[in-house]
Amino acid sequence: MASNRQISATMFGYVCDDYNQQPMVRELTTPRIRSDNEVLIKVKASSVNPIDVRMSEGYAHQLMTAVNNLQERRLTGDNRLPTTFGRDFSGVVAEAPTSSAFKVGDEVIGVVPPAMPGAHSEYVITNTNYIIPKPKTVDHVNAAAMIYTTATAWSALTTFGRLNATNARNQRVLIHGGSGGVGSSAIQILKYWGTQKIVATASTKNQAFVKKLGAVPVDYTADNVKELLLKEGPFDLILDCTTSNAVTDWSDELLGVWRNSVHLTLTSPLMQQTDRYGVPLGLASTAATWFCRNVWNFKKGRAYIYAFFIPDKNALNLLSTLIDQGKMVPNVEKVYHKENISEAYETVGKLQGGGKSVISFE
Repeated sequence: MASNRQISATMFGYVCDDYNQQPMVRELTTPRIRSDNEVLIKVKASSVNPIDVRMSEGYAHQLMTAVNNLQERRLTGDNRLPTTFGRDFSGVVAEAPTSSAFKVGDEVIGVVPPAMPGAHSEYVITNTNYIIPKPKTVDHVNAAAMIYTTATAWSALTTFGRLNATNARNQRVLIHGGSGGVGSSAIQILKYWGTQKIVATASTKNQAFVKKLGAVPVDYTADNVKELLLKEGPFDLILDCTTSNAVTDWSDELLGVWRNSVHLTLTSPLMQQTDRYGVPLGLASTAATWFCRNVWNFKKGRAYIYAFFIPDKNALNLLSTLIDQGKMVPNVEKVYHKENISEAYETVGKLQGGGKSVISFE
């Protein structure tokens, strides 16, 4: 096992000790790898995403605890506190198995497993399958800016939407929330694939930005937004990247009939339902909600599907390719030093930023 001899026994991390209190930067024990499929990363930069902020307030606590217990083969006993957050990183390999293709000192980008975040700290452990070499044309801050959002967009489009570089050319796609992190990443992936038509909803002030990315912009605040979207449709795939139901509640009507069309949403009730009722009843409640929404859809040969982030090295490889080819440009709004992580969380929590908030550990 190869390691950097300069690894400190302790590190700084943004730690949540109590969901009723604001997390704080404090000293933690530096983790060490325990198996041949793990690698220790010295984090140089990591983005802050809305899911990080919500989880720091207790969101998804019940489900993530259950997943952790399952992975550790425990029935009970893990309340996940204290815990750190952060789902992506750009950094340097600090410790790796001798059998790994990655060596100490390699610059990499990557993600952490969904139930085991922790990239908002100086060191983080992840799976060797979840990292790739850092793009050559950008620094660590810009490399980290779009990792999680692009990986989430990839998961939705490919795993749940069944799209790829070949079949996307014949597809008509609608993105709700096209100016956000996941939405803008999805537009750029679809453009790279040569998708037949890309339409995206956005606020009035973000119309030009969405158009520049390569989508037909539609103002979701317009009184005739439904009429405008019906005119652009029907769509083979809808990807909802928003947390509002104002437009998405009736968006199933924009799908093609008997074309295996799908409406994907990244806002599943699963986390809220399991937090409220516990895991068994929460799963049952979510299934019932999904079934009721699809009764009408199934009669028309279409479906409403919950999509979510799944780690996939293919997503990271595509991101690296797009960045190095200049076809995906990171949009960093502000860089925060590690001592000011709480400010980044506050900014992202307001959902008003025009770009990514990135933490620098350098």
